[in-house]
Amino acid sequence: RDFIGTVADAGCTVFIVHARNAWLQGLSPKENRDVPPLRYEVVHRLKAEFPQFTIAINGGITTDAVVQEQLTHLDGVTQKNAAMVEELANTASVLYTKSDALGRSMQLFRLQAGETTLAQLDAAQLRAVSRTTAPRA
Repeated sequence: RDFIGTVADAGCTVFIVHARNAWLQGLSPKENRDVPPLRYEVVHRLKAEFPQFTIAINGGITTDAVVQEQLTHLDGVTQKNAAMVEELANTASVLYTKSDALGRSMQLFRLQAGETTLAQLDAAQLRAVSRTTAPRA
């Protein structure tokens, strides 16, 4: 509360509040995103105490249902990690499409049953020539 009041005195009117405390000792950055409990009620209380400001929440927001529920209490929700996951999924989809196209292109070079490659024909001809020109013992 004191922090928001101090920053607001400097002219800030929008606050994005993370719903987890960061533990400065004993946890890795990755663990800090999962281990400390989410405290949505603290962010809701800040909005109740400072209704004149735009208050958005960050942390643990992974589904549309959670987004909708949070928007009943707050002015906004951030989904940075969810956006990254979506971006990665889109990238994976593009890669899949390109690999599928490459696979279809490679089918042009596949032999059907009974077909012979030029290398096999050349090898057969070389063997035939070497048989006819090789000295007999």
